Amino acid sequence: MTMTQKILVVEDDPVFRNYLHQVLKYDFDVVTAPGPLEALEALRGDSFALMITDLRMPDMDGRALVEKVRAEIDPNLMVIIITAYEDDWPMDIAMSSDVFRYLRKGAFLPSELKQNVSKALEVRGSIVSLNEYKRRADISETLYRDVFEKSTDALFITDIRMRPVALNRRFTELIGYSLEDFADRTLIDIIDEGDRRHAVQAFNARIAGHPPGTIRLHFLSKDGSRTYVKVWARVIREVRDMSNAVFCMAREVEDLKEEKGKDDAAIEKLQGRLAEKDREIDNLQRQFHRLTEHAKDMIIWLGRDFSCEYLNQEVQRLLGYAPDEFLGKKIPWKRIIHQDDLPLVKTWEEAIRSKAADMEGEVRVYTKSRYMLFLSYRISFQYDTQGRFSGLDIIAEDITQQKIAEQELHKANRKIQEFNARLTGRVSKKIRALQESEERYKQIVEDSGDIIFSLDSEARLVYMNRKGLQTLRVSPEEILTRPCREFMADEASEKMLQEMIGLIRDGRSPGPFDISIETPEGKKIYRTTLLQIGDPSRVEYVCIAGDISEEIAKNKRLQLLANIEHYSADAIIGLDIDQRIISWNHGASMIFGWSEDEAVGKPVLLIVPDEGGGEAEEIIDEVRSKGLVKDRETRGKTKSGRILDVLLTINTLKDDSGGIFGFSAIIKDLTEKKKMESALIQSERLAATGKLSASIAHEINNPLYGIRSCLNHVLNTKKDGIDYQFVRLAIKETDRIADLIRNMKTFYMPNEGGVQKIDIGETLRDVFILNRKYLEEHAVKLNFRPGGAYYVECVPDQIKQVFINIVNNAVEAMPSGGELRVDVKSRPENETVSISFQDNGVGIPSDELPRIFEMFYSKKTMVKGVGLGLSVSYGIVKRHGGSIDVTSEAGKGSTFTVTLPVKTLWARQMHLDLK
Repeated sequence: MTMTQKILVVEDDPVFRNYLHQVLKYDFDVVTAPGPLEALEALRGDSFALMITDLRMPDMDGRALVEKVRAEIDPNLMVIIITAYEDDWPMDIAMSSDVFRYLRKGAFLPSELKQNVSKALEVRGSIVSLNEYKRRADISETLYRDVFEKSTDALFITDIRMRPVALNRRFTELIGYSLEDFADRTLIDIIDEGDRRHAVQAFNARIAGHPPGTIRLHFLSKDGSRTYVKVWARVIREVRDMSNAVFCMAREVEDLKEEKGKDDAAIEKLQGRLAEKDREIDNLQRQFHRLTEHAKDMIIWLGRDFSCEYLNQEVQRLLGYAPDEFLGKKIPWKRIIHQDDLPLVKTWEEAIRSKAADMEGEVRVYTKSRYMLFLSYRISFQYDTQGRFSGLDIIAEDITQQKIAEQELHKANRKIQEFNARLTGRVSKKIRALQESEERYKQIVEDSGDIIFSLDSEARLVYMNRKGLQTLRVSPEEILTRPCREFMADEASEKMLQEMIGLIRDGRSPGPFDISIETPEGKKIYRTTLLQIGDPSRVEYVCIAGDISEEIAKNKRLQLLANIEHYSADAIIGLDIDQRIISWNHGASMIFGWSEDEAVGKPVLLIVPDEGGGEAEEIIDEVRSKGLVKDRETRGKTKSGRILDVLLTINTLKDDSGGIFGFSAIIKDLTEKKKMESALIQSERLAATGKLSASIAHEINNPLYGIRSCLNHVLNTKKDGIDYQFVRLAIKETDRIADLIRNMKTFYMPNEGGVQKIDIGETLRDVFILNRKYLEEHAVKLNFRPGGAYYVECVPDQIKQVFINIVNNAVEAMPSGGELRVDVKSRPENETVSISFQDNGVGIPSDELPRIFEMFYSKKTMVKGVGLGLSVSYGIVKRHGGSIDVTSEAGKGSTFTVTLPVKTLWARQMHLDLK
């Protein structure tokens, strides 16, 4: 065997690599490489005919190696795959693209390997020789084309029917016709009619085999003129796509006279060069003929129309068909190719349409005697300079014996594998279990939500999982061998990590510890566990770091909330579903007197007055249905038995499924506030009494003057002549004073604070009767027309107090007099009644509006009275479940609107002791 062609063996397993080297080294020039990177270096530094490679290797798999070599180094390198992992590159895909042979580890004999290597080298030699022949032919074709196109003579080539197939530039300049003009005409059509017969005879003579000669004739130019030329013609045989052709050279006769000597020399020189090139082509053809005829592969050339142009002797030897049965004809593939493999012919057509360069594969064929063979084939598709398909070359090898050997080897290998499976079943299962375990743990590490990274003995990064790379926004290449301290947020974290590594070196196991890592999103704190892996010669430390930044922040927030809740001045109480106390803050102890230990575990009725049990149940039922009861005024009981006025807000506590598992209550002590409000109301009542005193005196004085006049009249009358008319008038005026005093008593004497159903219109009339004198004295015109009865549930004396306060404020807002318009409207859609008081006084500045209901707030310089009155009024209306709103514009007046519910649900919390 020849050793001129080198073989490269690529195998990462040193045992199997040495085995392949030992098998091949005596017959071939073999170089080995332990991996793909070393193989690429060897291929770039030397020329190899064949590469034998494994598939599954570190750094790069075999498939990627083959594709890279074909794309960047040698597209014609022969490749044999030897692997135990067929799934990495299935055989059918590999054999149809880049692979000459596909062998399985443990399934071939040394002799079979040598046979496949020899075949691959032989095909490689054939491809190299064929490419060299084509290269030389291309050079000759280029030379001919250059000489043809740049010649100063008119050159043209016709077929045997004198249809031009090629014209040079000089021909077009001389006659005016281009090759496209001869699509529907022949050369005879442009020859003068008188010269045609002579020209046809001369051309036929050359075609019949006469030596080259000349003829004189007239061409009819495209512009209609006649050009007299001398034409030299010579027949060319066996031109591709044509049986014969005629090469012609034409020159104007006038030029011949002047350049005859030069032309004869040029013609002689050109003929010499053509003869030399003919000899070179003949020599190449003989060499190629010897190469193809002695090749052990079948070689078939098909033309543009798929008819056979050439086949070597191996075709006849293998298939039994004589050359004349195929040459010049289309090969009967249906008769030759196995029926199941016939679709391959269609794939050739698809490859041509997609401009494919070549394709490989295997096919089953029948000989002339109907014996089936297995062939391995390679097809090269040929295209002309314009990209049009011009033919294809087929090189096929008989692999029938190899297939038979493979089948026998498969049978033997199956028996060996069955034996090995029985012998090493447990070991194989253990290996598979270990491999699966390795893959499983690798997947767990990569998909972990924690950052997992490993360090070498000098605390440099060796590995980091996907979560770590995403968090730090780096690639594996960027972190490799970098010191871990570069990612630490502070020196304390770096020092802590070094201390933990020191503990491991001392043989101790460190517990979890916290470190700070600097990320693109800022500093984060990680709870870290440190482990040591590897043997003493190569120590690695594995860190598992979980992000606890949010947990720490949440704990801080919870601690803050816990402190706020514990030290709040308000009572914050937690109840379970059975309304037992489960949490009791410091504020609850301060308000109710019980300590946390005394209160926890007790029913909530512990802080409810004896008569308030029913109300407590109502509140619990309401919060169960609504989820929240807010700002409910009620009463509570202290440890000493004292009853407190309190403000309660209570809501339900729900689990993830929406189920109620308890209640949270916030209780404010309103006792002092209530006392202050009572004092304020009484103060406002006294203020109102002072303001109305003049009006009351006027109302009483008028009837008193009438009574006095009547009594004087009676005294001056004779005893027997009493005028009873004056007596009745005096009695009437006395009744008038009694009604006035009774109304004043009803208005100013506080009742028991009970809720009653009253007519708002009548209440307003009482207020305006008592304030009539006050309004008149300040020149305020009252515009009030209720237009019906409007009933609401309320504490009457409290609502009267609200109306008096608002009227007083309106009067004081109109120091020069004005109009007070009072309207009452019913709102059925929300079951309320609204009362609006609109004045045209000085108005309230916009910056003071938000504070006018604050206690003791007053910034008015021109008017008085906006202070305690509005604050008290606001509280009364809110306790009734209503609202009080104000709109105002400086210089134009204000409008106070009181909205009260028709039926209040808060009767229990509206009692206010006014005594």
